[in-house]
Amino acid sequence: MNFTGTVTSNFMMNSTLGLLIVSQQLLLIGGGLKPLAAGALTLGYPLMVVLFIRAGERLLRRYGPRKPMIWGALLVALAAPCSCRPTSYSHNTNGSR
Repeated sequence: MNFTGTVTSNFMMNSTLGLLIVSQQLLLIGGGLKPLAAGALTLGYPLMVVLFIRAGERLLRRYGPRKPMIWGALLVALAAPCSCRPTSYSHNTNGSR
């Protein structure tokens, strides 16, 4: 049971990566975006993971493993509602694009 937080964190990271693959398909097919635009919209997640690896290592050394993992979970919990805001999407019902 010592690795419960690590396993949970890894599961959530991998789930998010899988969700990015699905969301790209939704943006392409359902949203009608071009591949470059859909890729650009989902590029932020992997970039931030790579850019903040060093910051995470510093936090881990300074505060231990527990606090940074809690902070990360809280940050995601606070940011998630921001990504679910309503948009001005107009649905076309006649089937044409």
